[in-house]
Amino acid sequence: MRKLFGAIMILAAAAGMYLYYQHRVSDPVRQELMRIADDMDLAPVWTADLKDMIERFHEEAFRRALDVSQELGRKFDAKAYYEEIFRRIIDYAQEQGKPEFAARLAEEKEFHSLRVTER
Repeated sequence: MRKLFGAIMILAAAAGMYLYYQHRVSDPVRQELMRIADDMDLAPVWTADLKDMIERFHEEAFRRALDVSQELGRKFDAKAYYEEIFRRIIDYAQEQGKPEFAARLAEEKEFHSLRVTER
């Protein structure tokens, strides 16, 4: 019974640390990506569309990058997040019948990088 209780406590602590870390890093990552969206050479309507898509896909892409990072024994892999969210955004733009927008995003993505610092 003690072993079961100990295992439950360890799982609860790990889950708590995961959620704390996710919340602490998620907002600065989203803000940095919004800054990148402003810096991209896009028409204003495309910038607005990009920001909407960032909001739409951020949490899911962030969770995926965080999970992959932790599987590899790292904290947060900003490059994995950046690739994941842009893959989702570009695919979505294609699905929405906006191939020019998708192509432009693919080009612009290569000229920027996500800079996130640990606090």
